[in-house]
Amino acid sequence: MIRRAVAVFFALLVLPILTAQAVEKPFFHPDVAADASRLQANLKKLWNPAGKSITSLRTSADQAVKAGDNRKAIGDFGAGLALEPQDAKSWLALARALEATDPINDPEKASFNEYATGAAYSAYQLGQTPELKAQALAMLAEALKRRELWRPSLAAYKSSIGLIDDKSVHDAYDTLRGQQGFRITDYSVDSDAITPRLCVQFSDPLVLGQLDYGKFVSVNGADAAAVTKEDYQLCVEGLAHGQRYTVKVRQGLPSSVGEDLGKTSDLAVYVRDRSPAARFAGKTYVLPNKGQQGIPVISVNTSKVNVEILRIGDRALARTVVDGDVTNQLSTSQFDDIREKTGASVWKGDLAVKQELNQEVTTALPVSELIPNIGPGVYVLSALADGSKAERWSSTATQWFIVSDLGLTALSGDDGVHAFVRSLAAATPRDGVKLKLVARNGDVLGEAKTDANGYARFDAGLVKGQGGKAPALLTAEAGDTDYAFLDMNGGAFDLSDRGVAGRDAPGR
Repeated sequence: MIRRAVAVFFALLVLPILTAQAVEKPFFHPDVAADASRLQANLKKLWNPAGKSITSLRTSADQAVKAGDNRKAIGDFGAGLALEPQDAKSWLALARALEATDPINDPEKASFNEYATGAAYSAYQLGQTPELKAQALAMLAEALKRRELWRPSLAAYKSSIGLIDDKSVHDAYDTLRGQQGFRITDYSVDSDAITPRLCVQFSDPLVLGQLDYGKFVSVNGADAAAVTKEDYQLCVEGLAHGQRYTVKVRQGLPSSVGEDLGKTSDLAVYVRDRSPAARFAGKTYVLPNKGQQGIPVISVNTSKVNVEILRIGDRALARTVVDGDVTNQLSTSQFDDIREKTGASVWKGDLAVKQELNQEVTTALPVSELIPNIGPGVYVLSALADGSKAERWSSTATQWFIVSDLGLTALSGDDGVHAFVRSLAAATPRDGVKLKLVARNGDVLGEAKTDANGYARFDAGLVKGQGGKAPALLTAEAGDTDYAFLDMNGGAFDLSDRGVAGRDAPGR
């Protein structure tokens, strides 16, 4: 019975200690710990205690603090710690003296801030009472704040409050949290999208995992129907052009840094009409060399699109393909460079389009009407909504196209390149088509003509070149009436998941 009573008493004695330890969240930051270790290792180099006793140093330091001579106090506290580095109170006093001293220049300011961080953390680590630890953490938070290390400063304040809830420390924490804690930093409205949306940006990443964010956002007094999370932002979908909204982001929205949004924010949002714009549906296009020829242009909120068409010469095409221009949108400066150096303008003017407010309108650009005798070749087309400004280095809407009836396919193997040419209109083989295999540097590696099956082969030796001699382009010409090309640098089609993998390679 006595043994059981002792056991119960011991459990009751230990339980409050365990509970307090479970509630307390110790502070740790690797960079702060490194500052403390570095300061401890260099104490004697910074403040040499030679010929002085610990008693005299402490007395001198206390007198210096009372006299307001904090610079002298720094030297005395530092020298004393060099003799007794386990004195938590002296570490805290050193941190306070460093914080109270005006540095004479920027290097000293940086050193004092680092020393104060290390000293305060050492006091926290060595402190034996909650009061001393809480004071050291509050001092550490101040030192980190001066270094603009907001997140660890907030964590130090929070740990200090967890030990002793001091009102002044709590107020300092609340102030810093409002200024640098988890908060809304900005918001933006994507008005130019087909379906506009509002995105609210935060200072820190949102909480990981699945969460119903709709309950933290209201639109015109009702919970938002569609809210998506993207790392540092929440986006409200389904808005309408030309409308005004009152959006609330509610207090309590969680973040991944252990803080919730401190207060509800009200946002007054106006979704303007879409800016005038023009674009194309894809990167490249093939126009038949017979019949109706039109390229679709997609426009928004404009009645006119400014258009220019350039033709690229055959010899300049290899360099254009190698540079990747035929698969990319060009900037205004790149388009101008092609016009001036490797191409020629064949048509420039305005395309009249139908205008429907905020709706995308597709209009066929009648190339055959604009250029009645357009010949085979490679062309690049630019489009700009009337009234829009084209920045020289910004991307502009561009569409590469060829006028051709030649459909090219190439297969690469150990025995060379196998090329096939068929009519795009009739899907029948085209014989007598002249093929050229062109290197990166523009040299012609080899030539061949298709047979009755539309087939031609280039020997393996022609495709083994490196650097500038590596194959880049396969061109096809049918007299002076038809032209096409195939980029040899593009990714090949992998048909292995379609049941057409073919036989296993026999090996050597």
